[in-house]
Amino acid sequence: MSANPIRIDRSTPTAPQTSLWSRRLRMFLRDWGAVLGCIVIAVMVVLAVLAPVLRFADPLSMNPLSPVQPPSWSHPLGTDSFGRDILARLIWGGRISLAVAATTVLVSGVIGTLIGLVAGYAGGAVDSFLMRIMDALFTFPSILLAVALMGVLGPSLLSVVVALVIVYIPSFARQARAETRIVRRMDYMTAGIALGAQPHRLLLRHVLPNISATLLIRGTTFFAFTIVAESSLSFLGIGVQPPTPTWGGMLAEARPYIATKLWYPLMPGMAIVLCVISINLISDALLDLIGPSK
Repeated sequence: MSANPIRIDRSTPTAPQTSLWSRRLRMFLRDWGAVLGCIVIAVMVVLAVLAPVLRFADPLSMNPLSPVQPPSWSHPLGTDSFGRDILARLIWGGRISLAVAATTVLVSGVIGTLIGLVAGYAGGAVDSFLMRIMDALFTFPSILLAVALMGVLGPSLLSVVVALVIVYIPSFARQARAETRIVRRMDYMTAGIALGAQPHRLLLRHVLPNISATLLIRGTTFFAFTIVAESSLSFLGIGVQPPTPTWGGMLAEARPYIATKLWYPLMPGMAIVLCVISINLISDALLDLIGPSK
């Protein structure tokens, strides 16, 4: 009796493959808080970019005959004490705040990360020297250090950026150093060092990509901190000077009207709150997706 050969189907069903980043993107889009935060920030960024071409957005046009007017068709958010359109000033104030925050986080992040990479990789005396400088800056509360630096540099837009960059460099440096020390103990780093790989090559190709997620989350969080810090400096009168519109400066101008014209200080206050909450929602979503535990 002849036996029939058993045919084995060695083909495996092909399942649709999705990349890690596409799965993370879908998870991000399912987070309604993060999506709402992105929409709010996107609207603010678009308005800030288009501010110079918007016809109604003239933040310096004054009308002494209609000061502190409530919202109307001609002025959707009302006018300030000089008859200037509050909506226009909010748009231009957002342009200042977002530009300061983006520049501050980018510059302080780059400088702080480089310091942390060098300190964490080199160790020894180099690590001690760099970290003692960072610790010295950490001894002061951030806003107090910013106020002191503004007293030395003088009130201007550039001074605000420089002061906040100096304030936030130590945080990025300490975070990068801690992450670098962890990555440096990995087996592939030990093998690379044993094979004589150049330190800058190891740092840029192996260490930096592995710590970039944590630094991205910290940078997003510090973006919100910078918005608050810049507004605080302008509110105290040592930041960007009038008549340049800033959210903090508008809040300071509206302070005398809190009891009688509540909508006046409410507008810049709500702009700051919406911006900060939106950024924090995005930061929380990023932490869930690419945080250290992922």
